Amino acid sequence: MGKFKGLTVLLAGTAATLVGYAPAAGQDTPGGLTLTFGISSSIRVNDNFDLDSPSPGTTSLWDNRLSFGLLKESQLQTISFNLEGVVRASNFPGRSAELSFLDDTSADFAYARNLGNSRFEFGADYSNTDLDFLDPLSLIDDLDETDFIIDDGRREILSANLVFETGIDDPFGFLLELDHGKRNYSGTSDPGLFDTDTHGISATGRLRFSPVLEGRLTASYDKYDALDADGTERITSSYNFGITYNVSPTTVIDATLGHQEVEENLTAIPSTSTESGVVGTFALTRELTNGIVGVSLESDITTTGRRSSIELNRALEFPTGSLEASIGATRGAAGDTQAIGSIAYIHELPLGSISASASRSYSTSTLGNDTRTTRAALGYTTQLGRLSGLALDLGFSEVTDVGVGATDSTTTGSFRATYTYELTEDWSLSTGFEHRIRDSDTIAQENSNEVFLTLERLFTIRR
Repeated sequence: MGKFKGLTVLLAGTAATLVGYAPAAGQDTPGGLTLTFGISSSIRVNDNFDLDSPSPGTTSLWDNRLSFGLLKESQLQTISFNLEGVVRASNFPGRSAELSFLDDTSADFAYARNLGNSRFEFGADYSNTDLDFLDPLSLIDDLDETDFIIDDGRREILSANLVFETGIDDPFGFLLELDHGKRNYSGTSDPGLFDTDTHGISATGRLRFSPVLEGRLTASYDKYDALDADGTERITSSYNFGITYNVSPTTVIDATLGHQEVEENLTAIPSTSTESGVVGTFALTRELTNGIVGVSLESDITTTGRRSSIELNRALEFPTGSLEASIGATRGAAGDTQAIGSIAYIHELPLGSISASASRSYSTSTLGNDTRTTRAALGYTTQLGRLSGLALDLGFSEVTDVGVGATDSTTTGSFRATYTYELTEDWSLSTGFEHRIRDSDTIAQENSNEVFLTLERLFTIRR
């Protein structure tokens, strides 16, 4: 009982804070200042949280997530800022109970200004994540090999981008884009988790030949530095000419043609390799009465060589939902042609919805390997009454190294059932069960079961 005393005190303090933290709502004035406050307290019990084999025992977690958002809008500019952090109490098998403040913090800032015939945008994002609590299935972007590495420690990510465009309504315009990214690890032991720095700049000149034809000339430069075992330095430079042609009010052609070079230096060996060649894209899109149909082609150069792809796309709108699908083929440097595609379906029910999605794609990973990523998801939501609802979710993901002579593959899956009850207009209570599975070529299959209970509140002030 002694090691849970601090956890009990913190729980009582959080409950008191939740009850007392209720500022008065302001007036709803569109285009003014909007402040958003959120607080969530969740208790979780898991029989194999780290997906070890065999399981070391039961893990108890208590997460208190605090969030704040600010949005200031006017006709000339928009400013937004979001901040989030977790106060976490944890009790892992074989360890003493721990309490951490402002864990898994994240922040983002965005500023956009309309200068009439020009625009200026700036954005920055920061996150500091405890790798013990990172779930790859929760990621929105494409999965990478490093997302499945199990390790202790922390991951810090910082990114920033700047965009300036002028001559928006003129026959001639100019666009400048700058971006920077940094990823740092601390307290880790796996060599696959290493610090990286990226820098990029792109400049585009645009010329409108006629109301239906526009041309673009773009030059870009990107640099990637990694503190991996090889000391990788990678420079990607390209230039291309592109056009956008409105064949008709419902049909658009967009195409680019240029040259790209990728130079990779391994400073620890040392060695240098270069891949270069012609690159290009072509897309034909046509609007129909019930959606969109199109075809796209792309040929690109990466560190592993050339990859070319073709896809047919179709989007349909129904009275009770939508369907988006694509099917195609891709050919990599190894010379094999593989199928690619995606599908996403949403069907609205009288008291809920059904959603399903699946995708398969090929890309070059952070480690410089050709990888195949497969994802699938199935969801069902329904109202059980005026104040309650049920959500069922299935998830699957697989990342496979498909480079020459490589067969490494990692698979994860999950099932989650959540029951939600609206206590008041601002407060909600949810509880449920989650089952997770992980399997790879180097580690035996592991699984875990978790039950959770969450109390949360989100409220907004507008001025």
